[in-house]
Amino acid sequence: MDLCGCISGRNRDKVARSGRTPSAAVRVSSPGIEGFPVNTECAIRTSVDLGSHTYYFGQIMAVRCDPSVLDASGAICVETLAPLTAFGAASPRH
Repeated sequence: MDLCGCISGRNRDKVARSGRTPSAAVRVSSPGIEGFPVNTECAIRTSVDLGSHTYYFGQIMAVRCDPSVLDASGAICVETLAPLTAFGAASPRH
C-alpha cells in the first residue's frame, strides 16, 4: 500500500515493482490487482494541481469483489475483509 501510494506510476511500473500481478479491468483501461479481494475501477473526472502534487477526483465505474468477502446479502463484510486503512481499523457494522 505504501509503495503504490507514495510513488508516481507515470514512469515506473508500480504493479511489477510491488511483485503483484495485474488483472484485466471491466470498465477502465488501468488494471486491477490479481488476488486482491476488492478492486475498484475509477475514471478521473477532474484534477487540481496543488503544487507539490495533483489531487484527482474520480467516479467509481465498477467494483469487483471476491465472493469470500461478501455477506449473505451480497454486501462487503468488513470483518471478513479486514481492510488496511490509513485512518485506523475498520469499525464493525451494527
